[in-house]
Amino acid sequence: MIKWYSRQEKEFAESRVRGERILAPIRKTIDADYGFLTLDEVASYVWDHIGERTSHTELKSQVLAAYDTTEAQVDRDLDELLTQLAEAGAIRAYDGKPA
Repeated sequence: MIKWYSRQEKEFAESRVRGERILAPIRKTIDADYGFLTLDEVASYVWDHIGERTSHTELKSQVLAAYDTTEAQVDRDLDELLTQLAEAGAIRAYDGKPA
């Protein structure tokens, strides 16, 4: 089954600090574990490519095309990043294509 993701950008404010992108929740109580999310270059690239309905497969292909890395490394890092973004409420994850 394909995993799909959508950004919850109305829930987060974005800023750049010293070259890093920062996401901060704006409409809910800040969870101690996710007060702010700091995105490195690759995580920021992934964030930019998550739209209303973006599949895991699309994201993986885009990262592989943009960066000199291995498929195994992308699998590990992308899954970890998407899990963190979902737990923080920055994205929603769907099993199967969302309506």
